Amino acid sequence: LLSTGDEAPAVVKLFVNRPEFGFDDCEAEEATETLNLCLADLQDEGTLKVLRAARFQGVHSLQVFVEENHGAAVTRVSRLELLGRKAVASKSPGQRAKEG
Repeated sequence: LLSTGDEAPAVVKLFVNRPEFGFDDCEAEEATETLNLCLADLQDEGTLKVLRAARFQGVHSLQVFVEENHGAAVTRVSRLELLGRKAVASKSPGQRAKEG
């Protein structure tokens, strides 16, 4: 995530596989992961934030909700990059997929 100044996100909530979610839902429901970001995390090339992999298996959609910024009237995100690995399906029933 890359941004600067007071318009930079301070709290970002990630929700997995909830494509019908609205703003009210994002504020009321528990997020899959919540990122608390300081300004140093968002400058230059940004900072890699490692997420709990167990919570992000079988992702078909990802909802990103910026709950608050660092004090500005609007929030501005210059870049958002997501890195991950595609799971490879196992041939045996009951076995978990392996990372490929």
